[in-house]
Amino acid sequence: MGGLGASNPVDQFYHTWFVHGSAKWDSVKDSTYGPPPGLLVGGPNPGYHWENACPAVHPLCGAQSPTPPTGQPPQKSYVDFNDSWPLNSWEVTENSNGYQSAYIRLLSRFVS
Repeated sequence: MGGLGASNPVDQFYHTWFVHGSAKWDSVKDSTYGPPPGLLVGGPNPGYHWENACPAVHPLCGAQSPTPPTGQPPQKSYVDFNDSWPLNSWEVTENSNGYQSAYIRLLSRFVS
C-alpha cells in the first residue's frame, strides 16, 4: 500500500498463514510477498499482555514487555509485529471477520 501513496502502511500482522520469519509471507519489507493488501489489523489494544511467565519461558522475551504496545495511551497501544506465543501479537494485529467483512461491504459501495 506504500507504493499507492499510504504514508504509514501496515507492514505485517498476525495470522498463522503469514508466519513470522516466513521468506514469502512475513512482512512487506522482509519477505517476497508480505501479507495480502486490504486486510485490516486489529488495532490498538491497551490491554495487550505477553505470556505471564514470558521472560522465563522463551528467548524472544526481553526483560520487559514490548513498548509499544504496552505503556502507551489507549490509541497508541499498537505496534506492527507478527510474533506468536509467547509475545502474543494476535492481541494487537490479528484481523477479524467482524470488521473485515464490514470493510469489504463498505468498499463494495465504491466498485462499479
